[in-house]
Amino acid sequence: MKKILYSSALLACGIALISCSSDLDTSADTGNAPQLTSVILDTAPSGAMSVEEARQKAVPGQPIVVTGQIGAAHEPFAASYASFILGDKALDFCNERPGDNCGSPWDACCEPKEKITALRASVQVLENGEPVSGSLKGVGGLTELDEVIVAGVVDPASTPQNLIINASGIYRGTAQ
Repeated sequence: MKKILYSSALLACGIALISCSSDLDTSADTGNAPQLTSVILDTAPSGAMSVEEARQKAVPGQPIVVTGQIGAAHEPFAASYASFILGDKALDFCNERPGDNCGSPWDACCEPKEKITALRASVQVLENGEPVSGSLKGVGGLTELDEVIVAGVVDPASTPQNLIINASGIYRGTAQ
C-alpha cells in the first residue's frame, strides 16, 4: 500500500511540474551562454555596408561589417542555435505599409520571394567552428525588425547567393 501511495505521489508531483513548466517563458531572455551576450556591442562598428552590397563584395574568410534588419523570413531566429536572418533595409517590411496588419511584418511577405532571397544574409555565432547553442532572440534585447550592424568574418561556405556571416559583434541600432 505504501508503495502505491509513494508512486501516486511521485506521479502527481511529476504532472504538477510538467503543467507548471508550460507557463515558463522559454524564449531567450537570455541567461544564454556567455558567448551570446559577449557578442552584443555598445558602440556601432564603422564601415557598414548593406546586405545587397555585402553579397556582391563578400570574400570568404575576410572581415565584413553589414547593416540591415532582423527579418526576411517568417522565423528569422533559429530556436536552438545562435543564428538569425538579416534583411536588407531596401526590403519593404509589412509594418512599413500603412494599414497593413500583417501578424509577422518582419517576413517582408509583401515583397516577391526572389527579392527577399536576393536581399538577405545568414548571421551566426560560432565557438571553435561550431554554432553556439541557444537562440539569439532576446539577447541584448534583439527581436524581429531590429536594425542591427553585424561585424564578423564571411564564412568559408558563403557564396554570393548565400551570404553567411560568422558574427563577432552585433550592435542593436543604426550607425551614428
